[in-house]
Amino acid sequence: MTELSPNEILAPVSERTLAANIPAKVVWSVEVVFRKRPVVSRWADFEWEPTAVTMSQIAPPLRCEAETHDEQAFWRWYGALMDLHPSEGEGYWLNLTSDAPCVFVMWRLDDDAPTDAVPVPAVVTASYNEAGRMLDASDRVDRVPMPEAMQGALAEYTMKFYTPEKRRKVKRNDPFRQGAGDSANALIVPPDSPAARGGRHG
Repeated sequence: MTELSPNEILAPVSERTLAANIPAKVVWSVEVVFRKRPVVSRWADFEWEPTAVTMSQIAPPLRCEAETHDEQAFWRWYGALMDLHPSEGEGYWLNLTSDAPCVFVMWRLDDDAPTDAVPVPAVVTASYNEAGRMLDASDRVDRVPMPEAMQGALAEYTMKFYTPEKRRKVKRNDPFRQGAGDSANALIVPPDSPAARGGRHG
């Protein structure tokens, strides 16, 4: 198991709400699922793509297991890590206030890898900004839908460590609701998420 310093926490979120004493450095253990997507190409019969990222109670090291659902083959990586940093607050906020919050997976598979090789998740992040930097570096980055429990926990973390700048003009699809006081700068989260039930902390 990876050794973490006292200001870090390695914990699955499940349905719990993060407490007010959220540490600045948070590390979640996650599982990343890949599948082979059939393609019509003269060079390849399929492409790899991540299909899901879920919270997990299985810590590193990374290990992969094949599984089958509805006659489709999938490969599940256990022991991947997803770090949260206060410096990525804007990236989390942009993600959570989008139409479809997601998790970004940067993965690697050498071009000369054996035919039975499986992509390895190198970085798992919820930050739009971090994903953009990886794309700028020509890394392979795909997105998958973010589970609701993860959205709620990420919203709690974001509200504690990031305060978006107030906007002078309300635009269509603006993530801020119009109103008086701090409510005009509130983060919009799913109504049934842990963050919505737990309120604002920090």
